[in-house]
Amino acid sequence: MTTTKPPARFKTFVFLLTVTLIPVYLLFQTKIQAYYYLKANCREQCKSEWDDFAVWTPPGFTTFGIDISHHSCHIDWDEVRKMQINGVGVQFAYMRATKGYDVDFLFAENWENARTAGMMRGAYHYFKPLLEPELQAQKFLHSFKLQPGDLAPVLDVEEGKGLDDAFVIAGIDRFLAVLYDQTGVRPMIYTNQYYYKKYIAGRFLQYPVWIAAYGVQHVQLSDRRNWRFWQFSELARANGVCEKIDLNVFAGNYQQLLGVTVK
Repeated sequence: MTTTKPPARFKTFVFLLTVTLIPVYLLFQTKIQAYYYLKANCREQCKSEWDDFAVWTPPGFTTFGIDISHHSCHIDWDEVRKMQINGVGVQFAYMRATKGYDVDFLFAENWENARTAGMMRGAYHYFKPLLEPELQAQKFLHSFKLQPGDLAPVLDVEEGKGLDDAFVIAGIDRFLAVLYDQTGVRPMIYTNQYYYKKYIAGRFLQYPVWIAAYGVQHVQLSDRRNWRFWQFSELARANGVCEKIDLNVFAGNYQQLLGVTVK
């Protein structure tokens, strides 16, 4: 049996089509990803008005905030900002800007719309230990511009199992150094209690801590260090958001929170 080779002109056409479409795809990659993710995972309509946060909230705290990513789908930030429960509202929001080398495809929308609605905002980066820390930091910093009134940028540490502890700790240190050197703002570390004890406890004392701890009445870090934020639930509800979200408290009042924003 003999096969017929495609004519040279056809192969040239395929080559030219490929080299043309790849840059177009890369240019619109974020929008393409957003379209298909939102279409597959996000509801166009949902209940987005709540009488409370739908979860237990720790007593004695008055400054609450949420953190979100593209998994939260589109958000009506005006509704988030106006929400009040017994005189307590959502007073700040952190949003994922990058993960590894990738930009969260709803970050730009959330970053802009949150500020327009008058919400105190902050950006965080999800750290991938096996990727170059400095390049991750640059990708993160290029995705937004800090402005007065913003919260300090955050490094999210929740990976590293199976890797050498010293390797991960060095990567965290290198990432944080780039952020501080280029912004002049002391970044914050987010992590859970397992990774806190593994990588952070007794180290990075110059950086504030945001700790995730669920199902506890109060939280104490393994080295008895003070925390700045406590993420106490990942199942909360808020006006203007269709999906369940993370809920946090700040270790202080709103005026004290204003005191740690970017000047």
